[in-house]
Amino acid sequence: MPRSLWIGILLLGAAWALRVPFLTFHSMWLDEAVAVWIARLPLFVLLERTMAFKEEASPPLYFLLLKGWMTIAGDEEFAVRFFSAFWMVLGLAWLWRLGGHVGRGSTRIIALALGASQPYLIWFAQEARVHGLLFALSTMSTVWLLEALHGERPYRWLLYVLTLAAAYYVHLTAIFLTVAHLGLALTVRRPLWASRGGRGALAFLILAGLPLAWQAWNGQREAILWWNPPLSLLEALRQILTAWTVYQTPDSFIALLGVLYGGVVLILGAWSEHRIRPGLIGLVLGLTFWYLASQRFPLTSPRYWMSLTPLALVGIAVGIDTVRIGGLTWRAWALIGWIGLTAVGFRYLWSPLSAKEDWRGAAGWVAAHAGSHNVALFFAEYIRFPFF
Repeated sequence: MPRSLWIGILLLGAAWALRVPFLTFHSMWLDEAVAVWIARLPLFVLLERTMAFKEEASPPLYFLLLKGWMTIAGDEEFAVRFFSAFWMVLGLAWLWRLGGHVGRGSTRIIALALGASQPYLIWFAQEARVHGLLFALSTMSTVWLLEALHGERPYRWLLYVLTLAAAYYVHLTAIFLTVAHLGLALTVRRPLWASRGGRGALAFLILAGLPLAWQAWNGQREAILWWNPPLSLLEALRQILTAWTVYQTPDSFIALLGVLYGGVVLILGAWSEHRIRPGLIGLVLGLTFWYLASQRFPLTSPRYWMSLTPLALVGIAVGIDTVRIGGLTWRAWALIGWIGLTAVGFRYLWSPLSAKEDWRGAAGWVAAHAGSHNVALFFAEYIRFPFF
């Protein structure tokens, strides 16, 4: 077996070790509890409520799969979060393949190392929400698109449309990835609509996505923006690059370093390696579409960039691997910079300060003080509770 494959297996093992042992470090929070509650609903009630896009903004596919998983593994915290971690690690395995398509042989090793250690992907692998599944499907669909563009074989187009359409039914932010794919195809080889397979793929995706988008539009027309208000362009770029490097830190200087690191590496990679330029053009187009949509809908949270994360990671990997500034010296310093940023990110991943809510602690307090004449009053600053 090639040495590079052994390295890939070790990196996937490291990704698993950074996610699974810590699945129950933080208490579940509202959105995770909502996911479990929806997955417990009767099948037709689940479909009706998720397709209404009012109580829950995610389509039904993740909840259907989680429902099946819960019948096997149960609904304890570890079990429902393990489902997300599994999909995230599977997506990282496909990131290895994606890195091989857009860079050199060593690029896929770097891309997998970045994804395995990225605090952003570690955090969302430990939530019982759609993000792990969305990352996996986004990475798979991008791989199948590139392979279909370089070899007109019907089964590749079929796998492309099936994985991307499935991503639509996990979360509609996969539409941003579709825009990125249009730019990617246009600059890699030819427009999607220039081949029979591409035209068929576009037709299928339109048929799969438009009814869903229309239903979401009707369900979210009255969406309130106060918890995710629109951002200025510079603030949006700052938050995106921070999320994809250090992820979360209260230190504004560290956040600035993350922004500078991500921006410089991506720009240098595009400048020095022509094979990554199509991917970065696609990434910019996808983010542009997200930014325009965020002016109307509450989409300014890091989780809404998950479908575009595979393109960002391989872009950074190519920037590290192919820039010619002192040869190995640049690669070494770039990797050291990434390690430094992720080390800071790790510090806050497993800090009590980063916990969103402590439902576990609240439940423990109630259990400890329960009595026939005791009353517990809790204030929750939310506008969306589906428990009725």
